[in-house]
Amino acid sequence: MEKYFSTDVGRVLKENGISLIQMPSKFGIRCIQHQLRRRFREASGFEVRYWSLPSLRKLFSGRVGRTSFSVDCYFGIGLQYSDLHLMPPGLKIIVTASEALRQLSRAIPPLTWVVDSIYVSSQKKASSALTSS
Repeated sequence: MEKYFSTDVGRVLKENGISLIQMPSKFGIRCIQHQLRRRFREASGFEVRYWSLPSLRKLFSGRVGRTSFSVDCYFGIGLQYSDLHLMPPGLKIIVTASEALRQLSRAIPPLTWVVDSIYVSSQKKASSALTSS
């Protein structure tokens, strides 16, 4: 999976600069549904690539620097509570449930493991401690 990730994030950040990137998670309910639909084969072309949290940590820590996670949403990729007023009633229920789980994940961190969409925050190491690969 690393072959699809650009080394440019770590390269272009200033020392101590922070990147914040949304990534699809491998074990979210909706993400598993999409992977099942394609029979868990590796993605090709413009298909979504799903990542486990350990894979994301290893990748971003190695290429950018210290890495942490925060929940974006459950039950889809990029479902934002701030867009609730734009959504049809059925989707409003899903987005509201996603937001409730997002808030709950702050108190119960293991919920992060089943998120569909995760924010990966990485801080570039000071000086030239990183090398491009």
